[in-house]
Amino acid sequence: MDSPRPRRSSRHLPLPPTRRARRRLPPRRVRGPLAALLLVLTSCTESAPGDAASGAAASGHAASGTSASGAATSGAAAAVVPAAAADLSAAIDALVTEAVERGVLAGAAVAVLRGGEPLHVGHYGWADLETRTPVGPETLFNMESTTKPFTGAALAALASEGRLDLDDPLQQWIPEFPNPEQGARITLRQLVNHTSGLSDYIDADLERWLETREPLAPAVVLDYLADRPLDFEPGTHWAYTNSGFYLAGMVIERASGQPWFDVVRDRFLTPGELDDLHLCDDAPAARRTTGYIGTDSTLAVDPLFREEGIRADGGLCASALTLARAASVLESEVGLGPAFPTVRTPTRLANGVAIDYGMGLRSGTLAGHALYGHTGGISGYLAVMARFPDDDVSIAVLINTNRTPSDALVLFGPIAARALGVDVVTPPERPLSDAVAAAYVGRYRGAPGEGPVEVTTADGRLRVTLAGAESSTELIAVGEHTFARADGSYPLDRFVFQMHEGVAAAYAGYYNGMHQTFRQRLP
Repeated sequence: MDSPRPRRSSRHLPLPPTRRARRRLPPRRVRGPLAALLLVLTSCTESAPGDAASGAAASGHAASGTSASGAATSGAAAAVVPAAAADLSAAIDALVTEAVERGVLAGAAVAVLRGGEPLHVGHYGWADLETRTPVGPETLFNMESTTKPFTGAALAALASEGRLDLDDPLQQWIPEFPNPEQGARITLRQLVNHTSGLSDYIDADLERWLETREPLAPAVVLDYLADRPLDFEPGTHWAYTNSGFYLAGMVIERASGQPWFDVVRDRFLTPGELDDLHLCDDAPAARRTTGYIGTDSTLAVDPLFREEGIRADGGLCASALTLARAASVLESEVGLGPAFPTVRTPTRLANGVAIDYGMGLRSGTLAGHALYGHTGGISGYLAVMARFPDDDVSIAVLINTNRTPSDALVLFGPIAARALGVDVVTPPERPLSDAVAAAYVGRYRGAPGEGPVEVTTADGRLRVTLAGAESSTELIAVGEHTFARADGSYPLDRFVFQMHEGVAAAYAGYYNGMHQTFRQRLP
């Protein structure tokens, strides 16, 4: 559950008079107030510890505990913290508070840890606009697809114990799978690295929920897949699909003899002291947020935010501090320990092309700093969980608004850059000759349901155009087979081509350093 989907809204709430209406989901560009605040994140001077909360408090939207560097206790006085932490908190407060005041976010929570200790824990805006319930330290957000790392880890743990083999065919564990011939060709590993070829059930399920309000159940997913061909032969391509993770949850239950959440709780949450990470269906209702969706002039309640029955592909809820702590648990001795590389190792297709996605973990590099984690977004929520293992830094960003220009991944980039001490700038453009550029030119396979992507070249730059689109994205060379956006928007984004015999075989998009998209050259 990792990308915005079309949906209908059940009711609308007007924005407060101080909020400015914004059009829904503009292109990914940093402009206006947000652009100015990115400069704050890379250049703000050291401030006194108490200054971190001043902007948020003045807005009236920040819950008690905002900018609680080192702790997130409601109503607590500002702690005395090192100048670097206070500086980080002031910058994050300015960035997120501006988005709340502008009316593009209902609420948000951010946590940044180093060495397991909080550098910043902030809470902003509203858990519920209608009741004016503020976001606070106890507020729970839907994690959405940041649930997936725990499902991949649970599958790997069972494999390490010999309860299953990651190369077992799907049909062995789910004999009622409606397409036995497909089930015999899909492995358990392919379910959680998005190379199964299974069609994503999500769009159909959203419509089903709006019509019936019945909880999601295995029969719903199996019925959806019953008459659908595979999008591609298993192991030959990569395309994000929630169907694989839903089925993986069923396999985990059958191999362990326990409900999926009990496996995650007993193996990771309890040993990792993550007791405040919940199955959303069972989470305390008073602590949960309402999910919203951005429209032309309002934030409207997203009717999908309370769908029941979601499990292995997006069913967990947490506070930002708990999610940030969870980012390091999987690699620790109380998590997977020595088996952790099983879930982090990049996926390799049958033709040798590698994808920076393991078993429920996205990977990448932000300005030279290696990272892994996941993103999530649907049903009124957007989330990022990221871990920089070499820096011992973990970050969580949670918001209860979908279709917003200030989404969780947009906020994550400058927050991570500030925490790591790197500049939010596009590297200098490198010369790109026509001969070298020609190696990238071609047609690439788009996401399921989309037409091909055309890569062309002009004036020493690349242009990427989705079939049927009226505009294209211009890219400049900034490294070996590595490109950035020519217009300077999202300066931490990268597009990296993989070469085979001197010609590009595929390219991947890394948004704020984290792998997000994959396109493979068409014959």
